Amino acid sequence: MINAIGAMEGRVDIQRPAVGVRRPPLWRNLWVVGVALFCGFMFAAAGTAAVPSSALWTGRFVCSDPQHLARQDSGNSYGNTSQSSVSYVCAGGGQPATHVSTPKILGLQLGLGALVAYPVVLGIGWAVRRRRSTGFA
Repeated sequence: MINAIGAMEGRVDIQRPAVGVRRPPLWRNLWVVGVALFCGFMFAAAGTAAVPSSALWTGRFVCSDPQHLARQDSGNSYGNTSQSSVSYVCAGGGQPATHVSTPKILGLQLGLGALVAYPVVLGIGWAVRRRRSTGFA
């Protein structure tokens, strides 16, 4: 709290909350959501790059009903170097194959990763908060 007279004199008196004041719930802390979103982003980027077939579950959300999501690999080699890339298409159902936008797949992967990481981060934060409140750290 700022003391009005002290502020005019150039002094600011900051009062700390009393011991035993309840903090807001951990699930509302911004850092918990931020860390969970970061973990979701890492799962989406690194997980999909390392294991491209991990994105096939998103097919029911990005493809129409008779089609399914399929992985399409392509590769090039130039002398000593080689390059491979993966793209996703909706195929099957007697319809022509259509390419699927990679950001759609990565967005769904990010959502899944954040949904899985949120309770884990929440549990770690709860354990740290409990340990600090008992005076162990």
